[in-house]
Amino acid sequence: MAGGGEATADGFTPTWVVAVVYTVIVGVSYGVERLLHRAGERLKEKQKTALYEALQKIKEELMLLGFISLLLTVSEKRIVKICVSPGKKVPLISLKAIHDLHIFIFTLAIVHVIYCVLTVFIGKLKIRHWRYWRDSTAEADQIDPQGRGTYNLMTWLHCFWKQFCGSVNESDYVTLRREFMKANPMFNFHKYMIEALEVDFIYVFGISWYLWIFVVIFFLINVNGWYTYFWIAFIPLILLLAVGTKLEHVLMLLVRGVDASNADDHFWFRRPSFVLLLIHFILFQNSFEIAFFFWTWTAYSPHACVMGQFAYVIVRLVIGVFIQVLCSYNTLPLYSLLTQMGEYYCKEVFLKHQKEAEGGKGAETTASKA
Repeated sequence: MAGGGEATADGFTPTWVVAVVYTVIVGVSYGVERLLHRAGERLKEKQKTALYEALQKIKEELMLLGFISLLLTVSEKRIVKICVSPGKKVPLISLKAIHDLHIFIFTLAIVHVIYCVLTVFIGKLKIRHWRYWRDSTAEADQIDPQGRGTYNLMTWLHCFWKQFCGSVNESDYVTLRREFMKANPMFNFHKYMIEALEVDFIYVFGISWYLWIFVVIFFLINVNGWYTYFWIAFIPLILLLAVGTKLEHVLMLLVRGVDASNADDHFWFRRPSFVLLLIHFILFQNSFEIAFFFWTWTAYSPHACVMGQFAYVIVRLVIGVFIQVLCSYNTLPLYSLLTQMGEYYCKEVFLKHQKEAEGGKGAETTASKA
């Protein structure tokens, strides 16, 4: 490898090529690290505690995926030597398969981070839309008290369709905001909701151990002829529609005054955290399958057997985009709004804004006396 540096047929690489590749890899890695560090400093300056914690989780996930990739690199020769049948010397896994697995881990990391960023960005767009709704422009819908508490089929169908069009209308939002601000009219509810969404975002981000189990199961059942890549896409879709319908039903009960004392009582098992767990699984599975698509596209071809028929791929991509937009723009913001009406509200964020509201109210009183 030393010397002037012409490549030979023996596989030796010129030293200048090694130096250039090393410089590029180190430069890109250092640049990404500095970018993440600078982003963290900006978030701390703006007192975005929740987003800063989310950024730290991004670093943790990237470090975990990097360690997995490093472990594969170090042990790939030993793994290849493991044989299924010693008499035939058939390797457990080929060297190319390990290389493809490296690419998949990298693709999963990139797609998952991008999806998470899109989730919080789209969710904030939804909540910013709510800020223009004022108390004077809408009144809550009222129904006959004798009709309250009905749980017929038409009610659930209405909740199902509402998640696609006008999930949280002006009347609904104004009603819940009034209820929340009874104790302190100076409370900045809109800013509070932005930070509440950021807190929920921390929990839906990341790759937990049970999500890795799903990845293993997916590879086990991704057998040629089963079209696993196609039908498994309906699992997050069905879960998302079920969660969205449930949240719309809870919203309807609260704004119409049906047992509105505690929103938590209307969730499954009286635990809103279970819904957040489902949202976490939905977002991860969606990003995982999109990552799987790009991986097979680059490692094999769009017509590879692992992907099934090409028409299935198109349907899967459409479902993936639909899930991402609906969950980010509707389901997660609605969950953040409803949980503030129960015992699982963001206490630390609430106390912070409560102090700000009390400070603003005191300053306004002093100014009026002067």
